[in-house]
Parts: sequence; C-alpha cells; structure tokens
Amino acid sequence: MISKSVINAVLARSPDQSVTLAAFHLAFILYFALSSSTEVGSLITLAYLKTKRSLRPLLRFMIVIVAVPWGLAQVLAFTDLGDWVYGGIFGASQPVVLQAKIATFILSLSAPILIIRSICFGLILMHQRTIFITYATLVRFVSLAGSLVLLPRFFTGASIGAVALVVCMTVEMIVALAFARGLFRGLPRGGGVSTSDPIFGRQWRFSWPLMLNASSEMGVVVAISIFLGRLPNP
Repeated sequence: MISKSVINAVLARSPDQSVTLAAFHLAFILYFALSSSTEVGSLITLAYLKTKRSLRPLLRFMIVIVAVPWGLAQVLAFTDLGDWVYGGIFGASQPVVLQAKIATFILSLSAPILIIRSICFGLILMHQRTIFITYATLVRFVSLAGSLVLLPRFFTGASIGAVALVVCMTVEMIVALAFARGLFRGLPRGGGVSTSDPIFGRQWRFSWPLMLNASSEMGVVVAISIFLGRLPNP
C-alpha cells in the first residue's frame, strides 16, 4: 500500500489527474482483489517446501492459483466485460474505463513475479533471515522512485503507475531471488516417497481458508469503491 500511495502522489501531479487517479485505483484494487489469494504463497512455501524435490509440485500448485486471476484480468482488459465492470459496476466514465483496462493488463504481467517472490520470501522466512526481505523492500522503493521519474517520458495516464509497480516488484523479486538461492541450496535433496511430499489436494485444503482471508481485505476496498462510485459526485 505504501507503493500505491507513492504512485498516487506522482499521478496526482499529471495532466488530467482525476481520470488518471481513478483509472489506476480501479485497476489496482480489482486486480489485486482477484490475485490477493496468491499472497499466501509464502505460507504455502513454509508449509511444503521441505526439500529440493518438493519445489516442482509446489510451483505447479502456485501456477494454478495464479492462472485463474490472471485469466480473469485478460478478460477484463480485452473484452466488453471490462467496460461493464469498470463502467457499469464502478460507475467510471469512458476515459477512466479505457485507462483502467490498459492498466489491468499491465498489472497482470506481475503474475510470474508474484509466484517467484512468494517462494523466495517463504524460503527467507523459513531460515529466519527476515533482514533480506527488508533489503529487498528498500531496493523496491528506490526502483519505484526511479521508475516514476523516468516512465512519464514513455507512458501516459494510469499506465505510468501500473508499469512503475510492475518494475519495482520485478526488482524486489530479483533481489529476493539472489538471497533465496543460497538458502535453497541448503535444503536436503529429498528422495523416495514420503507422506510429507506436496499433494495438490492437501495443498488446496491448507490454502483455501488463507486465500479467503487474504481476499477479504482487498474485497472490502472494492466494495467501498463501488459505493463511492455511485455517489452524485464520485
């Protein structure tokens, strides 16, 4: 949310800032409401990544849970459903809807970043090296600041905020990956059949209550935004 606040502060100084801010806000809250269930990836990693051998089934599971919100984002960005959702449900004007759909697609590019970052953070938490997460976050903020200075030369409107967010998340993921690689090498290789091996059904039973909890927080923001969009002067 700090990243979003910084982006909002910059977008508020752009031409036609009311349209730009509204479009970025709608794209941000709706996409991350859809994809917030993926935020449990670090907890899934903590629970199931016990050996090197368990990485592949864990990765498969996380790809599945990320693919659903990613697919919905493509539908919103490239079909009339996006016009109905942003214009009809949220009550946005046509210029806002157009920018929000573009920003939604750009934000959906963060899907593989979310997967890798979640696994890396889970590994770091597992080894209690949380200072690495702090380092990655600091680098993220620096890259965000740099992006917000440079990107207005190449992009306009809500796309500036969406690209800046994806860029800083990518940089954060790269830093986290650099720290997590050494920790992963320290895991036992694993072998044979073990009852602790990740199984999709077991992972799902563990994850879905956490996904509901993660989605509810951003879902509240979505509900508030829908209500505010229906006011006489949204």
